[in-house]
Amino acid sequence: MSEPIRSGLRAPALEPLLVGLVDYAGTFPPAGLDLEAAAANFAGYRRSKWAWVLGRAAVAQGDLSSLAAWVREHDAGSAPWPITAVVGERFDRTADLVAAAAEQDPADDGLAGAGPALDVQAFECRVASAADVTAAARALAPLVAAPTDVVVEVAADRPDDWAPLLDAIAAVGARAKLRTGAVVAAAIPPADVVARFLVACAARRLPVKLTAGLHHALCATRALTYEPAGPIGPMHGFVNAYAAAGLAFEHGADVATVERCLLAPDARSFRATSAGLSVELDGRAPAVLTTDQLRELRGRFISAFGSCSFDEPLEDLCALGWLEHPARTPGT
Repeated sequence: MSEPIRSGLRAPALEPLLVGLVDYAGTFPPAGLDLEAAAANFAGYRRSKWAWVLGRAAVAQGDLSSLAAWVREHDAGSAPWPITAVVGERFDRTADLVAAAAEQDPADDGLAGAGPALDVQAFECRVASAADVTAAARALAPLVAAPTDVVVEVAADRPDDWAPLLDAIAAVGARAKLRTGAVVAAAIPPADVVARFLVACAARRLPVKLTAGLHHALCATRALTYEPAGPIGPMHGFVNAYAAAGLAFEHGADVATVERCLLAPDARSFRATSAGLSVELDGRAPAVLTTDQLRELRGRFISAFGSCSFDEPLEDLCALGWLEHPARTPGT
């Protein structure tokens, strides 16, 4: 029996690319919602027709206990929420904070709503050295099902220092993370830096995660915050980024080609076909990422991206014709 088409999907060949695409990080900038508002949004997204595009909820590790309490009160009886906990440099505290959140969950006594509120599946940390990578893996790997659920951020402003860090991340079987956005233009890594990251990780067969600044499908100059007179700057596009990752991982593309993909502003460069995703750059013959390659890309290389908005990516996917309108989820 064939699998059912996902609700609202108009480009079936792209399903492997879009499933679980967005880790919702509503408490982080520029949205900066309070925990209760972000939790209410995530609960609504889980009940919507677009739940299949939703990944994990990304929350600071210090908020785990409060989030577990909110879920028990407002979403009792639902399946445990999938969580990626943002640890920063304090991975020495993570096990205790996870245990504290778990202790607040009621024991399974056969009553509706009993059982864990949260399923903490991944941890995202930041390190300064290769030695820190080993320490982070030692602290966090026992808490996850797979080593790649330990996600280690490298500094976007120090690409010349990446090699030993990426080698160390690969050695412990973890995942490398790059921050691709910020609320000030000067802190956003340019396309050549993102391209270097993707190519370096693809060469190592090192899984990656991208986070921040990927609210929109295509690269453009946009407002960097939701403030009326906020800063303007270049934003990377998530379609650009995933196509670029595919070219690096599946086609062995070089940094220059990956950079061109990241900088392609026109939707006509990225076409959904019956075979997969066609990527055409600078009028050259298109490269095709087949459905099977997209499945491998998501399974073995690039995970969901972190975003403080879930609605904006959906709306852009609708504008591309890959999802049907309307995209905005109820109550948001």
